[in-house]
Amino acid sequence: MRLNELINVYRSEGKITFTKRDALERSGLSTSAFHKSISRLQRKGRLIQPAQGFFVIIKPEDIHAGGPPPAYFIDQLMKYLKRTYYVGILSAAAFHGASHQAPQVFQVIVNSSIRDIEKGRAAIKFIKSGKIKKVLTEEKKTPAGYIRMSTIEATAVDIVFYKEYAGGLDNAANVLIELASSGKISEERLFTASIQMHDKATVQRLGYLLDKFGFSKLTGNLAKWVKENNLSRIPLSAGNSRKKANHNKKWHVLENREIEADVTLL
Repeated sequence: MRLNELINVYRSEGKITFTKRDALERSGLSTSAFHKSISRLQRKGRLIQPAQGFFVIIKPEDIHAGGPPPAYFIDQLMKYLKRTYYVGILSAAAFHGASHQAPQVFQVIVNSSIRDIEKGRAAIKFIKSGKIKKVLTEEKKTPAGYIRMSTIEATAVDIVFYKEYAGGLDNAANVLIELASSGKISEERLFTASIQMHDKATVQRLGYLLDKFGFSKLTGNLAKWVKENNLSRIPLSAGNSRKKANHNKKWHVLENREIEADVTLL
């Protein structure tokens, strides 16, 4: 069977990905003939190969964009690579309804290093985390199946911790406002996510930002925890001077910069 015929079979089966091993078995092609066909189809924009031996089928309507959205194949790719993962930060925030700044790349948190993928719409940024098993996640349905994603509460925590991947502190505040405005965040689940996912400074900055923008109804448990743990003062922005910075006594945050959020509160 020719490879382009096999691709049509895959599509009829509802599949958008396949592996070299499976394609060789089902097509009966030699390794040499398979590689020649793969090269030809990649030149025509019919396939992309985000990992060695793993291929994504590109529908005609997606050729101009360089491929389908990564959400359509990330779960299959991670299973192929045998990696623990979750879709996070701005990519997760967009799924949860925060669309202030659409991410330029699809952001995926993984348990071990993976080289970033830069192929049109399929561009993926992989961010390694040693605490991935402590993150609250859920399954989200896509047109191609299901993906693992941080819950809205875990996403809020990640937005503050990974602020450099969220477009900086100001944009992190914008996204946090949108998430909190949705009314979908549980105070209990936010507290659980906050104290187990990252560091104490993230808890302090998260609580401070939520209070600042009018979401103190979500910070009661966090504030109690901060008070009971007698935490040290931390700067709101690690890169700015602490001199003459006002000390927010509730969160022990040194207000060493202004937050310029431009999202309208709902």
